[in-house]
Amino acid sequence: MRIPHEQQSMSREPISHYGNLERMIRQIREHRALDLNAETWCDAHPNGTFEQWDEQAAG
Repeated sequence: MRIPHEQQSMSREPISHYGNLERMIRQIREHRALDLNAETWCDAHPNGTFEQWDEQAAG
C-alpha cells in the first residue's frame, strides 16, 4: 500500500503542476491496479528479469 502524496515529504518543488487536475492525477497514480515500479516489481519477483518486467510494463 502506498503512502498518499500529501503525507510524503518532498525534497524539491514539483517540476509541473496540473492546476485543478492535480488532485485527480495524484489519486489515479495512488490507485493503480498494477504497480509496475521497477523496485516494487523486483521485490515481488526476486528471480524476475528485466525482459519480464518490460513485457508486463508494456502491457
